[in-house]
Amino acid sequence: MTMKSHFQAIPFRIHLSFDLWTSPNHRSFLGIVGHWATQSGQLVSATLGFRRFFGSHSGVNIAETVIKVLDTYQITSKLGYITIDNATNNDSALVELSKLLALRNIPFRPEIMRVRCFGRIINLVLVKGFLWGSDWEAFEKEVNQAEE
Repeated sequence: MTMKSHFQAIPFRIHLSFDLWTSPNHRSFLGIVGHWATQSGQLVSATLGFRRFFGSHSGVNIAETVIKVLDTYQITSKLGYITIDNATNNDSALVELSKLLALRNIPFRPEIMRVRCFGRIINLVLVKGFLWGSDWEAFEKEVNQAEE
């Protein structure tokens, strides 16, 4: 069974997580992972795309790459929630993705369908805690400024 036919048989939405980064040799890559449940209820995750990324790391470019991967597997209409980190280009990527999906009459509301990567948030908190040490007031002030 091909991945396309496998996805067509799934009655549930397929959720994504993706991240864009640049390697030490200045090559950029976008990794896209799909998460779904099978008909028997088994949770599955698989890499759907690991694409070399050219051009600026803009929301438009990210959205265009994501939609190409969705089209490859013919799962655009089954798109569910997307988990990504808090980078501002990810905000704009989901807005641009919603525009591309709207052209196909596929509803996607970024403000609802985005899940912020909680693991990354915790990791940043731990790093800041380590850096600030016992000066919790400075740490709390920094957190409050970041939230504003």
